[in-house]
Formats: sequence, structure tokens, C-alpha cells
Amino acid sequence: MAEAKVVEPAGGKGKKTLMIVIIVAVVVLVLVVALGVVAFLLLRSPAPAEGGEQAASQSEAEGGHQKKEKKKKDAEHDTPPVYEKLQTITANLSSEEEDAVVQTEIVLEVADAETQTQLKNIMPKIQAETIKLIRGRAPAELRTVAGTDKLAGDIRGMVNGLLDVHDKDEGVLSVNFTTFIMQ
Repeated sequence: MAEAKVVEPAGGKGKKTLMIVIIVAVVVLVLVVALGVVAFLLLRSPAPAEGGEQAASQSEAEGGHQKKEKKKKDAEHDTPPVYEKLQTITANLSSEEEDAVVQTEIVLEVADAETQTQLKNIMPKIQAETIKLIRGRAPAELRTVAGTDKLAGDIRGMVNGLLDVHDKDEGVLSVNFTTFIMQ
């Protein structure tokens, strides 16, 4: 009978493969750690300039209000605008020369969702006061762009007064006529 020869693998090849796997694993691990450090450095907030903590506390004491304003401005840019549509308004215009009727749809741009909720709570009053403002105008006045711009400003002031808002960046930000028909 023939004897079977046992072939043993060369001792160097198995060890070489294991070394290559270990080296690749170490390189991958180093790359992951390096990427983690880079991501951390890029995503963290910038450190205060020279002067360290003393400059940071001084700027916080002086600029606390500025930080609130900056956060508010950032929030305005991050969130989409909030709109509230009034019901269609039809009103007679007061004039001795001619009779006219205005039919308009108004959309109010408001500062935030909280203001929108406040508007909804007093909507009947806003509608009534808006009709009074429109009825107080002459037809000739509302036929001009300047006249409708003035009306929009008056409506904005009236609504902000009802909301008890005095800052220009709060309450109603703009009044937009989506339709404006005068007959």
C-alpha cells in the first residue's frame, strides 16, 4: 500500500496573512478615530477668543440680549413663515361722489405659531375692525398702490394693537391682499 503523504503548509504563509489582516485592521481603526476627531472639531461650537473665560463671561454679561436676538433671528430663518388667512371681506366704501364696494381676501404673516393661535382667538374682532378700516376709505384712495399700502399698514397696526404687541418683529409682520376687487 502506498503511504499518504501529509503536506504541511509552509509556516511563513499563514503568519504573513494574519499579519496583513492585523495591519489592515489597525489602519482602519486609526482612520475611524481620526475621522471622529475631525468631526468633533468641526461640529463643536467655536471657543471664545483670547482672554478665555474672562472674555466669555464679560461678553455674556454685555451681550445676553444680543444672543437672544441672534437666536430669534436664527429661528426666524430656520422656520417657515406662518400665515393666517382672514375670511373674505366685503365692505361698502364711504364717499359722497361715488358708491363702491370692495371685496378682498387678506393673509396675515405672523411672527410665530403662538401669535397665530392668539389671532384665531380674537378673529371676529379682527374681522370687524378690518371692515371698519376699509369702510373709512374713499374709493379713489384704494385705487392707488400707495392707498392700499397705507391700508395694509393700518390693518397691521390695528391687529398688533389688539395683540398688545409693540415690537416690529413680533405679532403681525405683514398684511397681504391676495385678492382686491372694487366695483
